[in-house]
Amino acid sequence: MCHGWVRVVGCFVGVGIDEYEVLEALGYAVAEVGVVGQRLSPVCEGGAVVECDGGRGSGCVGVVGCQSPLTCWCCCGLDMVGLRVNCCGCQRKKGEILCTEVVSRCAGSGASQLLLIVDTCHAEVGVADAARVASALLAEFPPGDERVWFGIVVSCRAGQTARDGAFGALLERLLTEGPRSADMRRRWSRHNRLIFGDDLGAALLEDWDDEDQAPDFVSRGRRWFMVPNPLWEPDAPEQVVEQFVVGRPRRRHR
Repeated sequence: MCHGWVRVVGCFVGVGIDEYEVLEALGYAVAEVGVVGQRLSPVCEGGAVVECDGGRGSGCVGVVGCQSPLTCWCCCGLDMVGLRVNCCGCQRKKGEILCTEVVSRCAGSGASQLLLIVDTCHAEVGVADAARVASALLAEFPPGDERVWFGIVVSCRAGQTARDGAFGALLERLLTEGPRSADMRRRWSRHNRLIFGDDLGAALLEDWDDEDQAPDFVSRGRRWFMVPNPLWEPDAPEQVVEQFVVGRPRRRHR
């Protein structure tokens, strides 16, 4: 849990639910959140497994005073006006959490860099509302930092079903091995211990190859470093960047 008197780089808040009372059980949600938390542990504080209304949630609560909260949300999503997550599979409203509720708590924490990852069915439904709430709160209660940024990554578009485990597998690979795309690997420079939040979002879109669902990524503000870079090499030698060499005019000798 993140304590107000301890300065940490970031705070990871994860919610993963596999089992429900009515809905079909998932096989990867809790494990997915656990893996993401482990990969972020060098720069983020996290929490233990907790029970959540019949479903099992993995993660922690409490993001006060953190520079970079990163929230990962993996469970069943319901498209009813706004994105809602069903925490127990029952047909009661008390088992549902609005995406905007999670965003408002994170945005009101005083953090300057916010990244929300949503892996649920109909996930894109929550993008517009989440961005609107975060922008409003950050404008009304600006963090004491020159760089303020909010990003949201969703595993599928509105009306689409998220295939259990597909998005999580790619997210785990990126946080473990980095992106496959040459362009993305340049952005994930081995000279940088951390990458920007939108570097992760862009790589998720670039490396995605499942035609049955289409992830999306939206960001606002001035980004900063927040996610551990698996390609980082502390003793990596300096190298010439090709794009600044190719096409350079030769000096004429007199």
